[in-house]
Amino acid sequence: MNNPAIHIRRDGPFYRVQIVPPQQLDGSAARPETYAGVIAARQAAGWLSKATGLSVIDLTGHNG
Repeated sequence: MNNPAIHIRRDGPFYRVQIVPPQQLDGSAARPETYAGVIAARQAAGWLSKATGLSVIDLTGHNG
């Protein structure tokens, strides 16, 4: 069974932050979010990680 995690991935010119597999969470945390830059996506994923206790997996291929 896969453990849930927060994924950051590139989707064309945008970056998506999403909990995979989808979880039953309250509010907007359960929906994927879209960001124009990798830094904003990583920051949002970090906040979501602190709120949920889930780990972050960066699939963007960007170092640093």
